Amino acid sequence: MNRFWSLCLGTSLLFLTSCFDMLEEVHLNKDGSGKYAITMDMGGIFSNPFMKEALGEAMKSEGDKMGQNMMEMDTVINFGESAQAKSLSAKEQKLLQQVVMNMKSSEKEGVMQIAMSIDFSSIDQLSEISKVMKKVGDNQGEGNEMAQMFGGGQFSDFGELFAVKGKKQFSRLPTPSMQGLLDDETKDMMSMLLVGASYKTIYHMPGKVKKSTIPNSEIDGSTVTVDQSLLDVVNQKVKLDGDIKYK
Repeated sequence: MNRFWSLCLGTSLLFLTSCFDMLEEVHLNKDGSGKYAITMDMGGIFSNPFMKEALGEAMKSEGDKMGQNMMEMDTVINFGESAQAKSLSAKEQKLLQQVVMNMKSSEKEGVMQIAMSIDFSSIDQLSEISKVMKKVGDNQGEGNEMAQMFGGGQFSDFGELFAVKGKKQFSRLPTPSMQGLLDDETKDMMSMLLVGASYKTIYHMPGKVKKSTIPNSEIDGSTVTVDQSLLDVVNQKVKLDGDIKYK
């Protein structure tokens, strides 16, 4: 299954136009607890004949091995119960229990998604969970694509994103500069692959929002929505940080 989903992601990137979108959500409760979730939506695969053809053989091959119809599946994985978690301490395993991944593919519904959600008791706990997930990814080496995908990169790079300042302010912190980390060839490749892809963030606050300094914020009651181009986000051409003040 790891190879199947890695191929899904690779194929969607190969033929990308607007077939790959990311949705990020933060739910904050009055006591400081909440949930962080991020979803990769590749549903455009089913409306693109080239993508469907490229994935067809892989779906059949993996499905035959598992005795499962890969075109119609809905799988939930709790990281704390995974094989990778067995080598961790009891405290680390408990933290991973708060991380759940859902992989869904349905040709009938036109859905192909990889999603991860994390329950936290405080914003600071996200940093602890992020470190454990990176540890899992680092320990798996090159033979485990799924551990690498969710133990690094976007799916574990959330530990230092947010802060709660006082009782009525939630902040998104500045993203570290990526200058010098990507060579020109990689930048050109990403520019081609991410055309049309979107990156939307929805903040759900525990009270009515009074003000948001995050650029492109749309306020609706206790919710703030920020919609950006994924390419602009990756190239750091847009500012994502700012403060949300609520009642």
